[in-house]
Amino acid sequence: MSDPMPASLAAALEEFPLCRKIILFLIENENAMDTARGIAVCWVESDEVAVQAALDQLIMCGAVNAHTLRSGTLYSLTPNQSVRAQLRTAVGVAPKMGSGHGRAPATQ
Repeated sequence: MSDPMPASLAAALEEFPLCRKIILFLIENENAMDTARGIAVCWVESDEVAVQAALDQLIMCGAVNAHTLRSGTLYSLTPNQSVRAQLRTAVGVAPKMGSGHGRAPATQ
């Protein structure tokens, strides 16, 4: 069983629709990584300043990682599988089906 979602993360997702939109995109595209501008323009169609504020909130909550490069900062979903599972539940996205889920046909 995973730990409960930290109150600050739950609050960010509930109180800030932009945080929820960013997380929803990342949960559906787990390997995605982009700049604040790219996220604003391509992912959530919002103002870059508002997106940066949402990203800062999500970083503080442990849901998003910042990768600082010479050319700028890229943002991605946390690699922490427990947090990812909590985020999927919080935004209403079913877990990805992998091996061990479902039933295999009976063989004789």
